[in-house]
Amino acid sequence: MDFSKQRITVLVVDDEDDICWAFETGFKHEEFDVVTVRTGEKAIEMIKKNDYPIIILDSKLPGIDGFEAATIIKEINPDAYIIIFTGFYDREDKEIQEGLESGLFYDFLCKPFELDDVSRIVKKVINSIS
Repeated sequence: MDFSKQRITVLVVDDEDDICWAFETGFKHEEFDVVTVRTGEKAIEMIKKNDYPIIILDSKLPGIDGFEAATIIKEINPDAYIIIFTGFYDREDKEIQEGLESGLFYDFLCKPFELDDVSRIVKKVINSIS
């Protein structure tokens, strides 16, 4: 899909209101839009209806966790770039390494992280798909 002529919307999935608020307000003036949802189930529902080329996904969610949600998202949209973030895993943990090596995850962020780090990763993806 050619994204060079349209503004990309990034889907952020996190059950914490303050994290969603930080993404919504912190990226107001970026070259991409942000939509937030609180559950993996809601994210999957939205991805079935809309094209979100970049998904920022918390690993720990109520109901379907981030790992299961990522697997389902990739089945719906194999071209999606999933950036997983968590305060429970480290980059060297088996689950994260397997996800990165298999291509399930494009990148990984450990909480706490800076919004600048997220912005850098998102812009890298945008530049690669434009």
